[in-house]
Amino acid sequence: MVLRGEKGRICKGNWDLNMFEGEMEPFTQTTKRIPSESNNSRRRRSRIEIAADMLDAAVDGAGKTRIMQNANLSYDLLLKYLSFLTETGLLECTKSNGVYYITSKGSRFLKEFRELQILHNLYIQKLLTLKAVIDQRLHREDHQKSDKYSIMVERKKPFPA
Repeated sequence: MVLRGEKGRICKGNWDLNMFEGEMEPFTQTTKRIPSESNNSRRRRSRIEIAADMLDAAVDGAGKTRIMQNANLSYDLLLKYLSFLTETGLLECTKSNGVYYITSKGSRFLKEFRELQILHNLYIQKLLTLKAVIDQRLHREDHQKSDKYSIMVERKKPFPA
């Protein structure tokens, strides 16, 4: 995470968890680009999506490398997210072998996040369907107006002599 320090300088370093009012506030910004599933354009993945990917990787226990690869993160970002997720109680690390496991709090978070993703996708599908119906009706109305106009123009033409 890059933070603006005094006089606008960019500061790199550890997250200061006290700088956030709520536990999930740092997840509201976006980072790391990934390919979009809908088309070939690229979109930015939110921090909450990155955290969910990391929690997914740690369901059965995972080391840093596996979590880093599954979440598609650099090592620096991995360390920052691991620190945050363990401090908030979503992940826990075994001291003996360094394996990370998702906690019950993390499981609840992941479950709720996945449900919200499904609802969001359904909302987007309905929105696109509604937009298509409206566009189709507007197109039909424009056609009908142009047909009425052409009939009116034809009536105003003088009779051939």
